[in-house]
Amino acid sequence: MFYATGLFGFFMGFPVFHTFLSIPAGLFAGRWLRHNGADANRMHKAAKQSALCTTSVLAAVCFVSGLLALSEPSTTSGIQHMLGLPFKITPGMLLIILDGGALMLALGWGLTTEAVKRAFIFTHPGRDPVAQV
Repeated sequence: MFYATGLFGFFMGFPVFHTFLSIPAGLFAGRWLRHNGADANRMHKAAKQSALCTTSVLAAVCFVSGLLALSEPSTTSGIQHMLGLPFKITPGMLLIILDGGALMLALGWGLTTEAVKRAFIFTHPGRDPVAQV
């Protein structure tokens, strides 16, 4: 939550970079599981729980960011200038926020579960516990 809050302020509410916070969260969870001697079944369950946690935080960030973007009248011109776009952004184009938010949530879920699995395997490279499940 600390890093999500800092990232939200640093990028002025632009939530795309929050997706990548899923990677260190997953790596931490996978290493913690391996350190505590978890088996592959426990790892799969914890990967889903970690993904649920990181995706929930990302959903909250996307919700707040979307509310701010849709309620502010100068959002369209701000995005146009920030990205250096040669065309004018219409408020209807901002509905892409919903599609982008859903894509970011799916990507965050996948990044978290994959990071948990890879960290779990990497910290014990002698065998592949994930393949045994």
